[in-house]
Amino acid sequence: MIRDFSEYITQHMTESGLSHRPLPGEHHFVSIYLVPRLYRINKRIPDYVNPDGTKKVIGDVVYYKDHEHQLGIEVKLGTVRLTKNEFNTWIVSSDEVEWPHTFLGVGKRGLVLSSWKHFRDAYLKAVNHKMKDWAPKP
Repeated sequence: MIRDFSEYITQHMTESGLSHRPLPGEHHFVSIYLVPRLYRINKRIPDYVNPDGTKKVIGDVVYYKDHEHQLGIEVKLGTVRLTKNEFNTWIVSSDEVEWPHTFLGVGKRGLVLSSWKHFRDAYLKAVNHKMKDWAPKP
């Protein structure tokens, strides 16, 4: 069992831990570290885990309450890559109801945890820094 995220990073994301193997994907982090850790905290099993291809489910770890979407956590490992649908729905669109609640980024030096709104603002600012005239067009 992985004790903490630092152990995960050391074993699965750094060169010494990987022994030159490819970096595992976010599904690996979610299944072997995040879901067990969340369960220890809240004693609930997520309603969805990594529901790729299920467009109406928002996030990689998703909890429902009373048949309504309660919490969606979107996890990115290493580099942030968004599908066309994720980009259009979660970055371009300003409809917060369609966004995950939380962004969790896992890098070789640690974690970034923020609300999706704050992540989206930082993402847009970074894009605007590189491409001065770009703006999302709904």
